[in-house]
Amino acid sequence: PPPTMADQGPVMATADDAMASKLSAVELGYLSDPFAQHFGAKQDSLGRRIPLINRGTWARVSAIDKIVDQFLSVDPGVGAAEAAPGVTRQIISLGAGLDTRAFRLAQACGQQARPDAGAGMAADEPANPLRAEHSDLGAHFHPENWTAGSVKYIEVDFPELIFRKQKLIRNNRVLHAMAQVMGDADAADLSGVHPVKIGPYSMVHADLREIDSLGKGLADAGFDPSLPTLIVTECVLVYMEASQSSDLLRWIAGTFAEGQALLACFEMIRPDDRFGRVMVSNIRSRGCELYGMLAFPTLDAQEQRFISQQWSYAKAADMLRIYTNFLGSSEKDRIERLEMMDELEEWQLIMQHYCIGVAAVGPDQSSIHNLFTALSEDMSTLAPGALPAPPLTVAAKLPLVD
Repeated sequence: PPPTMADQGPVMATADDAMASKLSAVELGYLSDPFAQHFGAKQDSLGRRIPLINRGTWARVSAIDKIVDQFLSVDPGVGAAEAAPGVTRQIISLGAGLDTRAFRLAQACGQQARPDAGAGMAADEPANPLRAEHSDLGAHFHPENWTAGSVKYIEVDFPELIFRKQKLIRNNRVLHAMAQVMGDADAADLSGVHPVKIGPYSMVHADLREIDSLGKGLADAGFDPSLPTLIVTECVLVYMEASQSSDLLRWIAGTFAEGQALLACFEMIRPDDRFGRVMVSNIRSRGCELYGMLAFPTLDAQEQRFISQQWSYAKAADMLRIYTNFLGSSEKDRIERLEMMDELEEWQLIMQHYCIGVAAVGPDQSSIHNLFTALSEDMSTLAPGALPAPPLTVAAKLPLVD
């Protein structure tokens, strides 16, 4: 039978798994994210991730960050300026979990506006969220063409996760201070009212399998289908029944039938080889079914899942190709010096079992269409080599879960 809300505990727990991996990458210098420690448990209670996982986490975060930054850098078009005063774009993060991207975007804008933020602070002064911590590490955002107030950012997830995030923002001084930079956090009701709005940042609790509830929550948060929109999903569709994720994708495409939207998803693929079968088994032992991986097992299938649901264009590339072609060589040189990693075959295997897909809906020659074209070309410049023989013992020991 299809899973119910009561069955979703193991899926919701993947938010902590993802944050633990990110926190490991942050503490070892792969990523710059001063907010990760406030959304996640202390790393010494979780254990440091192995180099292979740290590097993979860097690749995932960096690739999605690059897509976000490129979306925010394109001309939003004349119609966007008429949609809402000052707002020219919107980002919707479906299944956001404990993600910090909205906070990091606001910090990037704040640092640009106040380059001396944090200077001259007294020793006992509360931490300034605008202060650049490790500003030379993983600085993926370049807000020359946008400001925090021009980007509407909406996060959606199960009520339990949204309430938890609200509580953290309310009670943690660093997160609350950053929320104050976004808007009047003190005026926002962070006690669980649906939805929560802090300036351009909103949190909506909804089950993505319930389209009517999702649509109402987004509307209440000020969702505007006339704005150029980026939708982000990271290991979200994979946990949904194929029919449910198809319904969601078809609804999104229909919602933007007169507008333009780009969707970027991070998914698991190739469940049918030995390595993939162990991935499925490992995650099933955690109480999660990888419905999307089984229903859309290849890059072609990932692309066709969008085209079949009325998206105009779609492109998918595995993470090995993304790492090789899409991510900057100087940053790769830096992170590859952080830790010794001998498991090159294992690294190749893991990266070929995850992918990023981008899909677009909108008229030809629109800003979103042009962005999709540029992204798909960057992602597919060089085809990876053939899959190596997957060693089963390696697959069995890796914490392959998000």
